[in-house]
This record gives sequence, structure tokens and C-alpha cells, in this order.
Amino acid sequence: MAEKAAEENKAEEDKKEEKPAAPSRSEAMTFAFAGGMAVWALVSAFGNSALAWDSGLYYFLGMPVLVFFAALLGYHFPQKAYRHGLWLALGQFAAMVVIGLIRRNGFGLILYSVVAAYALSVPLQLAAIAAAWFGRHNGPQKEAD
Repeated sequence: MAEKAAEENKAEEDKKEEKPAAPSRSEAMTFAFAGGMAVWALVSAFGNSALAWDSGLYYFLGMPVLVFFAALLGYHFPQKAYRHGLWLALGQFAAMVVIGLIRRNGFGLILYSVVAAYALSVPLQLAAIAAAWFGRHNGPQKEAD
């Protein structure tokens, strides 16, 4: 009888110690894509231009937010961290296309926009890679069993 009570107490303690599941890599990519879209859309709206990078607000506020977000994702998801910067750039590109369609700005410079969006993703990739390295070397250490 005492053993059964002890087992029940242990089972209850195990339930209390269970942590919520960490987001998967695919969820991290979804967050990055959505974050890129959100930053582009917000800067476009508040910067009064169809292309966010035509506004000083993009470089003053948008890029630092994106770099921080890329570093945060790289720290928590260090495997292939460069992808976070690419997904942030893809999100920005998708927002650029959607906003361009809504505002009917035309797509004469679409190739230029793709190249520029990729070029602007390089600092994001570097931030994610640096944070991933930092997380691997200075992050929480796993206890050896």
C-alpha cells in the first residue's frame, strides 16, 4: 500500500515537472517568415512608402529588430542558423509583393528587389550564425546523466 502511494506521488511530481514542448525548427521558420512580413508591413505603413527600405525608419528601427529576431532564433535553434535570416528576408519579400499588389505599384524592378532583399538578409544571417555559435559555447549546459 505504501509503495502504491509513493508511486502515485512520484507520478504527480513528474507531471508537475513536465515542461511545455519547445517550438520545432519549422515553427521557428514560420516565426521568422511572419516576423519579416510584419516588420516590412509596419515600416511601409508608418514610413509612408510602398518599399520599406525607402524609409529611414527601416534602417533606424526595422533592421535592428530583424537582426535581434535573427539572433534570438539563431541562439535557440543553432542548427543551420543561416536559414533564419533567409526566412526573414523571404517574409519581407512576400510582404513587398503583397503591398505592391495592394497599392498597384507595378513590378518593373522585381529583379532588383530580389537581389536587394537577399543582400539585406546577409546581416541577418550573420547575426543568426553568431548567436548560434554563442549559444553552443555559452548557453545552458545540459546535465550529464
